[in-house]
Amino acid sequence: MRAWLRLTCRRLSADRRGVTAVMFAVAALAVLGFVGLAAEGGTWYLEKRHGQNAADAAATAGALAIANNPITGASTTLTRSELASPSALAAATATGANYTSSNVGITVGTFSGGTFTANSSGTAVAVQANVTTTLSPQFSAAFLSQTQIPISETAVAMVAADSPACVLAGSSQAGAGVGSVEFDDTAIVTASGCSVASNGLSSAAITLDSGASVSAQSLVSSGECSGCAPPPPLITYQPQTLDPFANTIYTTASLSTKNSPLTIAQCNSLGNASTVPVPWGTAPHQINCDGLSSTGSAVNLAAGTYIFYSSASRLSSIAVTGGSISCNGCTIIMTGDSSAHIGTINITGTITLTAPATNDFDSNFNGVLFYRDQQATANANATTVTINGTAGSTLTGVMYFPTSTVTYTGNGTNTPSCSVIIAAYLKLTGGSQFSTGEPSTGGCAAALVPWTQSVRLVK
Repeated sequence: MRAWLRLTCRRLSADRRGVTAVMFAVAALAVLGFVGLAAEGGTWYLEKRHGQNAADAAATAGALAIANNPITGASTTLTRSELASPSALAAATATGANYTSSNVGITVGTFSGGTFTANSSGTAVAVQANVTTTLSPQFSAAFLSQTQIPISETAVAMVAADSPACVLAGSSQAGAGVGSVEFDDTAIVTASGCSVASNGLSSAAITLDSGASVSAQSLVSSGECSGCAPPPPLITYQPQTLDPFANTIYTTASLSTKNSPLTIAQCNSLGNASTVPVPWGTAPHQINCDGLSSTGSAVNLAAGTYIFYSSASRLSSIAVTGGSISCNGCTIIMTGDSSAHIGTINITGTITLTAPATNDFDSNFNGVLFYRDQQATANANATTVTINGTAGSTLTGVMYFPTSTVTYTGNGTNTPSCSVIIAAYLKLTGGSQFSTGEPSTGGCAAALVPWTQSVRLVK
């Protein structure tokens, strides 16, 4: 028996039949394990991509909200409804996956040198979005002690200033999505070192008629452009270009209560008041209630701030036809006792006007050549402005018509050191030259210039 057992063992040890099946069974278990881990790893990677897409979209939506409505006095960490409309940010975070608000953290701040810093002040220009979720391990549960696998993705988007705009249609006072610029068939417009921008959302936010010629750094529109073809470069669907006077001139909504209240009792008392307006600085302070009317004559204004004030009984407008109007160091303000009583401007002739660097009435008007009260919205006929200069005209300064429709021809052959126009709706005809220049060389002060904006993912 002992011998038989030894012999049988030798035979079995030498028999190789069935070994492959055993080895395959053992190896298959390992292969299936690796396949399961690979599939689960793919699920983790896919979830990370979903999370990153959602974080990118949420950060971009938040930065767009800042671009269109700069945050002031908000908390550093914001809810989605505080930062933007709920639908906008919810849609953005849902782009990658169906995350709830508890999965998405939004923080505002600044971004510099590759680092995001939380900052809830009005200088906040960046948004950090953090999207978190958890996955339950499947095959990996056999090797991991964790019952949940955390997945977190972060993105940072920021608002960046792109270019100065010397032509802007659509102010803060005109309303969101309002504005259009039209270059008619006669327009030959040069915007030296600056852009033409429109905050309108329509398909004709910027329109170039067939004969128009435009030279500018770029055409920037929050909507679309009709008839536009490079050059200049066309950039559409951009964030709103910010109105530089939104929180300065805008807050002086009723100039009749500004400084010493403007009243009819302060009207220019000269016998020829409608042909010789007086500046505010003339003692005693006076305003012009009879407007300015001139046909074929030369109107030479002394330096100062000219306030044209309308009331129910007296309309104060500017009507200069033919001839010329000139002034070195003037600000012209059109206001009145109500929205329906704001005078208009109609100037046709040679125009040589320069704004003062320092305004004697209110520092908010430093560098401003024309200002038409943003209250001028009730009477459609009273919201129009026409400035039609000759080839030799020069208008230097900011022309601010926040709620007006403006037809403009000016600075025909002369390039001013600073010429910026802002209106709700703007039609450019004939030859016009615009420029922002450099403050150090007599150009526009930085605070006077609108800047176009873009939103970029930076991290």
